[in-house]
Amino acid sequence: MFKLKENLSKLPDENKVVIEESLYISNICILLFWLILAYIPFFFAHELLTTQIGKSFLTCIIIKLIIRIFVLHPIFSDIKTRFSIIRILFFISGFLLFLIPWIKCIFFKWHL
Repeated sequence: MFKLKENLSKLPDENKVVIEESLYISNICILLFWLILAYIPFFFAHELLTTQIGKSFLTCIIIKLIIRIFVLHPIFSDIKTRFSIIRILFFISGFLLFLIPWIKCIFFKWHL
């Protein structure tokens, strides 16, 4: 994506280790963030759909996923590969899981 292996090979070994460790830690933190984000709708669905902060939270997640799927992914990924298409489908399925309750809640005044 960013030619990371090619760029890392140009660095001295001590710098390579620092960057690789930083990326590893960043990826773990992002994974933990997404696990927490997935936990909230499963265990706090009522609060998420009936309170203003819940609706705002849901709206922010939807906006983030729209930007991720339809703006960042086409810019930074090769959409022609099978792996890239699988990733897009994965993100679209997550997007729909957040979008469907949001539409019902916002536009149809649906309450639990």
